Amino acid sequence: MRLRIGRPGLGAVGSIANRDVTPILLLKESSALNGIKGKDMVNPLNRRLLVFLAAFWGCAPALAQLEIEMHQGQQTVARTVLVKFKATAAGESIRQLKQTEDIDVDEGIGGIKVRKLRSRSKGVAALLALLRARADVEYAEPDYVVQAFAVPNDPFFGQLWGLQNTGQLIQGTLGVPGADISAVTAWDLTTGSRASVVAVVDTGVDYAHPDLAANIWSAPSPFNVTIGGVIITCAAGTHGFNAITNSCDPRDDHFHGTHVSGTVGAVGNNALGVVGVNWVASIMGAKFLDQFGSGTISNAINAIEFTIQAKAIFGVQANVRVLSNSWGCPPGRASPRHCSMRSTVPTSTTSYLWPPRGTTTITMT
Repeated sequence: MRLRIGRPGLGAVGSIANRDVTPILLLKESSALNGIKGKDMVNPLNRRLLVFLAAFWGCAPALAQLEIEMHQGQQTVARTVLVKFKATAAGESIRQLKQTEDIDVDEGIGGIKVRKLRSRSKGVAALLALLRARADVEYAEPDYVVQAFAVPNDPFFGQLWGLQNTGQLIQGTLGVPGADISAVTAWDLTTGSRASVVAVVDTGVDYAHPDLAANIWSAPSPFNVTIGGVIITCAAGTHGFNAITNSCDPRDDHFHGTHVSGTVGAVGNNALGVVGVNWVASIMGAKFLDQFGSGTISNAINAIEFTIQAKAIFGVQANVRVLSNSWGCPPGRASPRHCSMRSTVPTSTTSYLWPPRGTTTITMT
């Protein structure tokens, strides 16, 4: 069964209510009602409230600005790979590799010692074959293209099955009573908190939206982050990061991320628009998808790296506990496994990304 969602720019399929919630990154969920797997989700309330922060990974329609190359049925950035060399790799050997393989772009990605390499003349398959055969390479993989998923438009709380499903008729379809996240019951316990920050890794967020502005995270003071070896200065009062422009302005130019932010924390009980699962929240924008809703894995890594560094800098004032990722490939297409994404987010227990089925949780320490 598919859930109805909120009006343009804001949604309410479901998210979190911050009540001693274990910090997680949810990946790959084929159905929002299938629930979550993993040792961190033993609390039934947490299971209900967190079920919808599912992330869908893979490749997607081509970015208009990028040259696309198909690799094993998936769209990737042409002649570009992500590679992590072993700590023992010799600098001279890497320099020779760049010369022989006609590398014209060599950029650091995130904070995980991954390099983005682009060749003038060699395709993705050739680069991968060469790099994976080297003893000094830990892993090499394509820079896949991903895209935000579309969402329907439903402007009223009474039409939000995900929050309260009484079997109501919505656009000719009857709901299933109780097939929701029990949000109304949860609100008797808590309506959210600003103590935990949700980073929405998406197209950005409309941080001036009247139903979101009160719940947007703001930097308490100026600070610097280092993304891919580049020092970026963010002013006080900024609301996150834009990995496309390497700037501290995550303003949404597509509205998918704003919709997701509304799911997480549209202000509640204010007689305006819809309501998020959290009436009170703290939402950080981590933009890597462009105005067409498309982006690359390398930029996703950089966006996530920002959230990790912001948390390290500000501590409880930027207490990022959850990453919301709602993007990927159309249903039915295989989702690639990404070693680079696996190593981006700090984990506290053994867990796996992109399992054959279901959802995996990753805790951020």
